[in-house]
Amino acid sequence: MMMPDPKAVSRIRLIINPRAGHRKRRSLLRVLEAALLKLRIDYEICWTSYAGHGRELAAEAIDRGLAFVGVVGGDGSVNEVATAFAEAASKNVGTRLVIIPAGSGNGLARALNIPLSPRKAIELIHSGHIRWIDAGIANGRYFFSNAGVGFDALIARRFAGHTLRGILTYTWLTLASFQKYRAKKYTLILDGEILQERAFLVAVANGNQFGYAFKIAPHASPDDGWLEVCIIRPLNWASLAKLSIQALRGKLQDSEKQVRFFRAKQLTIQRKKIIKWMQVDGEPVDIRNLGQVEVRLLPRVLPVVVPGSE
Repeated sequence: MMMPDPKAVSRIRLIINPRAGHRKRRSLLRVLEAALLKLRIDYEICWTSYAGHGRELAAEAIDRGLAFVGVVGGDGSVNEVATAFAEAASKNVGTRLVIIPAGSGNGLARALNIPLSPRKAIELIHSGHIRWIDAGIANGRYFFSNAGVGFDALIARRFAGHTLRGILTYTWLTLASFQKYRAKKYTLILDGEILQERAFLVAVANGNQFGYAFKIAPHASPDDGWLEVCIIRPLNWASLAKLSIQALRGKLQDSEKQVRFFRAKQLTIQRKKIIKWMQVDGEPVDIRNLGQVEVRLLPRVLPVVVPGSE
């Protein structure tokens, strides 16, 4: 779908997370304002000030019928704003999402080949196209990249509580946590098929990666009408290193010994004991009230501005 002529665009609302990973906040804002002036687009800037604020600001913009909502932040900020789009899917008649990566991992932006340069990302309003992507919903929480239980949920909890962001912190937390972590037994119900697995982690992917170009599901496509389920079986240090290299190269493969991939539109993840935590687009979510994870696919709910053509 071609983009409208920028001369006809009335307004974009930029929703900015001041706590995102981008350190040069003022220079980032100057870059975005200069690009929007060059494109002759009216804009308004809203700063988020509490959890869920981005979702509220986006919902208001959609209700007003603004041409674009831009989110400036990381995967957590993108999730909040995209959730408003998913919730308004039946009534959204023309508002489109612009992702300006300014976080740590930027998983969805990378999966959609959106430039990590804020200027180039905002310029997609003029040069890009609209791609309608799917979403998943896990225990009532929307996700657009991935959700999961096990080791990835543990790291999400520890990363969220850490003052330092970035790949070095993420790597350090992974290595520091790996030694004591033990794989757990899970029961998975994938579109009615029951599987029993002892797993290091179970990831449900709409996009292909966690972020940092770490492709946990290299063949996942966010608009193919399927969720990719990745089960990683128990690992030692050598296999962790091997699989990490494969994931960074986008070459993680199905193997009976360590990695299994399945596709599903609906699934349940259970344990004999309750599951306490899951991660949703990299954010930790306490699920002790339910004790299991219920996931289903929602097709084509999010119109995102992306490079190139569909």
